[in-house]
Amino acid sequence: MSREKISTSNAATILSSGEGETLNILGDRYVVKVGATETGGLLTTVEATIQPQSGLPPHIHQREDETFYILEGEFEFLIGDKTVRASPGAFVYGPRGQVHTFKNISATPARFLATYTPAGIEAFYRRLNALPPGPPDLARIIAIAQEYGIAILTTE
Repeated sequence: MSREKISTSNAATILSSGEGETLNILGDRYVVKVGATETGGLLTTVEATIQPQSGLPPHIHQREDETFYILEGEFEFLIGDKTVRASPGAFVYGPRGQVHTFKNISATPARFLATYTPAGIEAFYRRLNALPPGPPDLARIIAIAQEYGIAILTTE
């Protein structure tokens, strides 16, 4: 189990715009606003800036429910067997155990705020951030994801 050690701290977290732990996830920018340490394991919230035509492959979380609140741009989401477009102000909920994916279909970078419950996915994101630059090694990414209860679905 690759979860972070969970703190029982009850301290508030207040961040200004742009503050948080910045991670590069497959060419996109994720800023961890709060995670397991700050929330006692309850939730993780990240602000993601996704490049045009970028997104994640279809995948299934076994441990986390996931929400997305669109801040800028337009995304296409697949949740289960439903495909939807989401613009600023839209909210998308992806329960654990369901296949889902997203793609920025805008011509410019787009942003969303994602919350995961329970917390801990930030440890997975840190592992992806530590991968060497260059084309992604899909086999390695799939293996890392499995350690965190995430199944990446591929056609390979």
